[in-house]
Amino acid sequence: MEQSAPLLSVRGITKSFGPTTVLRDVDFDVFPGEIHALIGENGAGKSTLMNIVSGTFPPTSGTIRVDGRDRPIASPGEAIDLGIAMMHQEPKVAGPLSVAENVFMGRLPTRGGIFLDRRTLNRTVDPVLSDIGAGFTAATPVERLSVAQRQLVQLARAITQNARLIVLDEPTASLTPVEVATLFGLMRRLTARNVAFIYISHHMDEVMAVADRVTVLRDGSRVATKRVAETSKAELIRLMVGRELGSHFPPRRPCRPGDVVLEASNLSGPGFRDVSLTLRRGEIVGLAGLVGAGRTELARVLCGARRPTAGEIRLEGRAVRHAAPADAVAGGIAYLAEDRRDSILRPLTVQQNITLAARSQFSRGVFVDARRERSTASDFVRRLNIATSSIHQPAGQLSGGNQQKCVIARWLLRQPKVILFDEPTRGIDVGAKREIYGFIHQLAEQGCAILMISSELPEVIGISDRVMVMCEGRISGELAAATATETAVIELAVPRSRPQEERTVRHVQQ
Repeated sequence: MEQSAPLLSVRGITKSFGPTTVLRDVDFDVFPGEIHALIGENGAGKSTLMNIVSGTFPPTSGTIRVDGRDRPIASPGEAIDLGIAMMHQEPKVAGPLSVAENVFMGRLPTRGGIFLDRRTLNRTVDPVLSDIGAGFTAATPVERLSVAQRQLVQLARAITQNARLIVLDEPTASLTPVEVATLFGLMRRLTARNVAFIYISHHMDEVMAVADRVTVLRDGSRVATKRVAETSKAELIRLMVGRELGSHFPPRRPCRPGDVVLEASNLSGPGFRDVSLTLRRGEIVGLAGLVGAGRTELARVLCGARRPTAGEIRLEGRAVRHAAPADAVAGGIAYLAEDRRDSILRPLTVQQNITLAARSQFSRGVFVDARRERSTASDFVRRLNIATSSIHQPAGQLSGGNQQKCVIARWLLRQPKVILFDEPTRGIDVGAKREIYGFIHQLAEQGCAILMISSELPEVIGISDRVMVMCEGRISGELAAATATETAVIELAVPRSRPQEERTVRHVQQ
């Protein structure tokens, strides 16, 4: 592989935003047909480096070479013309448009130069979707798709752009083991055609399984580039964080659940049916299942974002019907959405995001106690170790892990009775994950009832007190987390009528 010339070569890349330097003298190469993993803690500079490579913004200094020639990439369009495509962690798609229209956005085929040629468009996109195992068609409106499915739309877009280098930013964060296996198979088929990948991931097992080489960034600098076959997961974690991390999960705490806080009886809604569950004070209930099993749909009904079609929700023994999420928040139910953009308000400051749900605590009649609000926000920044230049920095400028900490701080301040976490550590590095697990335990110890949805089976088992599993819109089983295994969870999550998929899942886990 490395006997050929690099497809992409960056030398001495430095990037500063005002007085803050986020990349320092970084060198990085990618060869044709290579899968090169890029890892590091949140805020290490991975996304900044890839935004420079994909033309989102220029470096402060340094050079970029493509095929051995200097190429100052001034825009994403120029990057695409050079064969560089980027799949973002938060899918950039237009919900009201079809999958095909999203895939060919900006280059839609027309008839007579005026009318959209949908037939040609769908005929072109459907085979690509089939090849990547998408499970939906070119005509499907994107707004009906899950986050995981929207990631596949981005991948289809890159393939149809004839990209020679595809940047994958946390592509498996919301994928099931079956979908991960499909993606890895597709990547290997494309590398056989000399397509290269930059693979950004916090999943060390995936890096070890799929990558050829791995580069580690820490605090904006490259600390190592290694062949995956010549390193280990433990070494890579040590290089990322600069210290030994030990177990990814905090010690299992003694669980002494209290009274039932939230109860759903025979609840049905869009995407699920006849679900019954209870959440008790001080208890963490993990909710596992394949993408499309109805987990997020259930959470959205519990938090008032969608109306149930049947059944009953009881909060502290009282039947409730939330007309909107604000009603649920007022009743003591908080929801951290799967898509971080649904929880964090990017233009608002860190302070505003933290105090957003508890404004009444800082009000004195028509006046706001600004000093107390600033002091409270600063205290949470210290307590949760939020990496920010100040409480006045826009939250959209923070890394994904620090944005998630802002949302958790918001609900720690609000002190809800129930918190529904939907993929709370998606796209977050191992160090930040440990911190968030600690916050979840802290909330439970304060008496909060917690439902945690996660596609990471070790996370569900390692953090929860009980594990409930959904399959095709129903609760298929319940396990004590202390004795649960990944195999047992998967057996409950996979439909019995699909033995081939079950065998595939078992293979991935092995």
